[in-house]
Amino acid sequence: MLYRFLIPVALLSFACTPPGEEAFAAAVVTSALQTDSPGALARDAVDTVDCELDGVRAAAHVASHESRHLSPASCIVKTATDATVHAELNECAGLFKRAVLSGGVDASFEVNAECQLVVDIDDSGDLIANGSSLDFNAQGVVELNGDQRLAEWTREFTGTSVGGRSVHRTANVSVVVDRATGCRTLDGDAEGTVDEHSFESTVSGLAVCPGTCPSAGTIHATRHGRRDHSLTIIFDGSALARVDGWSGKPFDVELDCEGAE
Repeated sequence: MLYRFLIPVALLSFACTPPGEEAFAAAVVTSALQTDSPGALARDAVDTVDCELDGVRAAAHVASHESRHLSPASCIVKTATDATVHAELNECAGLFKRAVLSGGVDASFEVNAECQLVVDIDDSGDLIANGSSLDFNAQGVVELNGDQRLAEWTREFTGTSVGGRSVHRTANVSVVVDRATGCRTLDGDAEGTVDEHSFESTVSGLAVCPGTCPSAGTIHATRHGRRDHSLTIIFDGSALARVDGWSGKPFDVELDCEGAE
């Protein structure tokens, strides 16, 4: 489920050198909007969970329904076995089309309490994002609460950059989903490293509805080193996210709003 937040697949593409301001901003946007694409199974679970589901029925429901969070629809094949689902991805693009994934992902489902579903997701050992291998896992609790679905997630990512550097990222995310509209509001924080370079980010009030760019929300991110460099990214519903960076000169990061479905 989204949320797409914060496995930094984008870091894989620039990790061979410390990123400049614009490259760092683009990667932060990608991490916040897209890079939990392996968590699409979890997002499917959030979209379908109700108080009558048990783990086996939840897995069957997720496997039998077309994923709305990866495209094209034919890129993912899902198979349910008892309370687990295996998804095989083949060049799948996720939200805003900012990452492409191939390989396997496994998810297990368990009822923890009334109207509450526990989801555990791991890659199958062959997951590839934007041409680089990665290890991914996520644990979450999804709760049905009236007209909303509430999700709390912990995610972790480890991979190797195209330049051969080690990349690691962890994140904690809270998501509120409106059941009628599918609109989501995200808050969370993440931290990570690329070799000796460390990064951290905080997302506040990121609001995304199906088929649209984020209508609100901010991201504050810092790149640590001999000198810390920070920037703030603001979303306003347009296809451009505004960045106030360390250079003092604002600039934009372009979004693919047509890929937001």
